[in-house]
Amino acid sequence: MASSKRRRRTFAGGVSDSFRFTSKYLGEPQLLFADGGECVDPRLGISTFGPESLGTFRHPSSIKIGFIGTPETVEAARAWR
Repeated sequence: MASSKRRRRTFAGGVSDSFRFTSKYLGEPQLLFADGGECVDPRLGISTFGPESLGTFRHPSSIKIGFIGTPETVEAARAWR
């Protein structure tokens, strides 16, 4: 008489062949940019529409940066325009 038990095989990493899961693809979200512009690519969206804060009180009027390097490379960066 044949047994009705299901035999489980175990693969590398201890994963059993009886393990099942489902997955679902979530598309890229639309990102918001200035003047209601939308794009999935942040680089393309900013270059096309500008940042979402453009023209609002939240938009910075300046950007602070710093230099790290030797005195010569820092001076060269300061002189670059």
